[in-house]
Amino acid sequence: AGYSFGAFVGLKTGCDDARVTALIGIGVPVSLYDFSFLTRCDRQIAFIQGAQDQFGALPLVMALAASLPHGARVLPVAGAGHNFDGQLEALARRMDEAIPTPG
Repeated sequence: AGYSFGAFVGLKTGCDDARVTALIGIGVPVSLYDFSFLTRCDRQIAFIQGAQDQFGALPLVMALAASLPHGARVLPVAGAGHNFDGQLEALARRMDEAIPTPG
């Protein structure tokens, strides 16, 4: 898991690491970086995105998720911007939802 630029780095690194089975991107800055490498990623992916994120508009994140061969879950946080100010409890709930359960 990673947040903002850390999401970019974590997703890129995790896709190339055979030990990684699932990835979580938080506040994915799709307006700033090229996430096309995810089209070659065969891991489970979840995006947690603020509905008002100025660096990754929710419709762009949803389009990215839909374009991936294996798809990705998008878990929006209503009312949240990029920094999730005032929405940390909602972010924590979304993290719980994003973590895959074994089995």
